Amino acid sequence: MPTAGTTRTIAEELQHTVRELLSKAPPHCTTGTSPRQPATKPSPGLRVMDRIRALDTLRGIAALSVLLYHYTAWYDGSGAGHHTDRLWFWLPYGNFGVELFFIISGFVILMTLERVDGFYDFAVGRLSRLYPAFLTCLALTILTLYLSGFEWDRLSAAVVAANLTMVPQSFRSFPIDGSYWSLFPEIAFYTLAASVYLGARWRSVESFSITWMTLAALALLKGAASIPYRLVIVTNIPFCNLFVIGMMIYRIYTGQQRTLTYFVLTSAIAMGLFGPDWSYLPIGALHYTLLVACFALAVWAATCRRLPLLEIAPLVFLGEISYPLYLLHQQAGFAVIRKLEALGANPNVAVAIAMLLTIGTATLVSRLIEKPGRRWLRMQLKCLSTNMLSPLSRL
Repeated sequence: MPTAGTTRTIAEELQHTVRELLSKAPPHCTTGTSPRQPATKPSPGLRVMDRIRALDTLRGIAALSVLLYHYTAWYDGSGAGHHTDRLWFWLPYGNFGVELFFIISGFVILMTLERVDGFYDFAVGRLSRLYPAFLTCLALTILTLYLSGFEWDRLSAAVVAANLTMVPQSFRSFPIDGSYWSLFPEIAFYTLAASVYLGARWRSVESFSITWMTLAALALLKGAASIPYRLVIVTNIPFCNLFVIGMMIYRIYTGQQRTLTYFVLTSAIAMGLFGPDWSYLPIGALHYTLLVACFALAVWAATCRRLPLLEIAPLVFLGEISYPLYLLHQQAGFAVIRKLEALGANPNVAVAIAMLLTIGTATLVSRLIEKPGRRWLRMQLKCLSTNMLSPLSRL
């Protein structure tokens, strides 16, 4: 049975721990303690972070390629309107911009995990980064479907509620905008990476990546169709090698690479020989692998500033709006194209106007919602954590 002295010691230790946590609170949160700004925790060997702008530019290029794919090849294939022989431009492989997204995410998430103070800090950062813009784009998409009447009968309160989670597939529902499908693999990767790195404290990224890819390769050899769909998505079996590529490039970028790092990177690229998860037109396994290798090379070159073209203003701007551009473009753009073509507009003109309107709307969402919303939500979540802990400081 603990003595009074032992009890006081435990209480003092608990009070000291709580006060240490509260000392990291934002200055405007009233907690009864004297807040201070936490010191920055740099990653080992990490160089200047401004090179991430080049990765944002690559995101913008990826988002634009997906947009052009949807407005040309996918829209035509759906039978909703124009025909490819009447278009000046057609991008049937633009959907592989998503592969580039996943590689960049592998790089950025590992960098983030090395810098955050814990799982809650990581979750706050991801949620504040993604949710304000997502919620706005979801509302705009629902409004578009209502005004256009297209597929409006498919929506219900349950579908909308499932989409508010960003992972409607978890609730046997479907994304209101088809582009939202890639959010599930992204969030599944965030959860897995944070659980392994911060939860289990498995800091050997290379050994974790080997384990992950080996399990994925065995599953793909057996046939993904034989594995429960949710398990495939949660474990990111079709895309794990892409996230691993990004993580290995980050290890090289920060000077933490070993011989094993290059082996894992090569193996992850070679997993492209399994072929893509889906493709609008057939693509050979070797060609797909070469495409993945080119994406990996582009990400590495961007982090090393070997691609000065990525620093020009129009591409930097495209990178800044890439997230709302990706979220907004599909259903809203289709509605514009359908309306204009119904009025007799040339398909090329309809696509150009839809693209300009989408870019304009994405710019407004980025500047008015995404950036200020990110700061506001992060501040609120930090204060919530601080205020929940503050009663313990009085023990």
